[in-house]
Amino acid sequence: MRPAMLELPVSSRQRAGCGRTSLAVDDGLVKRAMQVSGARTKREAVDRALREMVARGSVYQAFRKLKGKMAWDGDVEAWRGGTRKGSH
Repeated sequence: MRPAMLELPVSSRQRAGCGRTSLAVDDGLVKRAMQVSGARTKREAVDRALREMVARGSVYQAFRKLKGKMAWDGDVEAWRGGTRKGSH
């Protein structure tokens, strides 16, 4: 499936720094994002998705800073395989 071109119009009510952008996006994915988020337009769905990504970015950065700093007792192979240690 060929992605659709999405025009994000600029209105006088939008914040400074916003501009018109053309994106090639998957129509099905945008429709799903609209359903999940309740967005009424493609522009709103893209805006919500970008804001969510940025908001979560600080959480991911905080987790990355903890890498190697916390004790963990577990079996990575069992976790990846979906089985629990000692459940065989």
